[in-house]
Amino acid sequence: MSVARVAQYRQLVKEAAKQLRCKPTSELARHVATLRLARSTYAERLVAGRDIDPAALLRIDEALRQYMPTGEPAGVQFTIQVAKLCAKCRAELEVEPPPVAEERPSPPPSLTVVPLKQPQRSNNGAP
Repeated sequence: MSVARVAQYRQLVKEAAKQLRCKPTSELARHVATLRLARSTYAERLVAGRDIDPAALLRIDEALRQYMPTGEPAGVQFTIQVAKLCAKCRAELEVEPPPVAEERPSPPPSLTVVPLKQPQRSNNGAP
């Protein structure tokens, strides 16, 4: 094995250990690194135009998929802290947080019924 291949393998072991959260000396990290090195070798041969079995590349991908952690979407949480700084020394002063306004349902609108005045009719001969 060439010196470059050994360096590549060691780098792959470090990356696998970091990704799998284990020690670089663990069997798991070395196994995953070996699979990745094999995949890299097959891919290089395929790009170079050599006759290789593409199914072998797919089998290596399937084996690697078993060891890779599933990606979970990262959650974001915000915490807003109110801070008051001293104008002279810029030290943080303790401040009570402002009270949180409670959401109260708005009162229902009051309905006031006001009778309308009827227009007065004049008796000037009109029916």
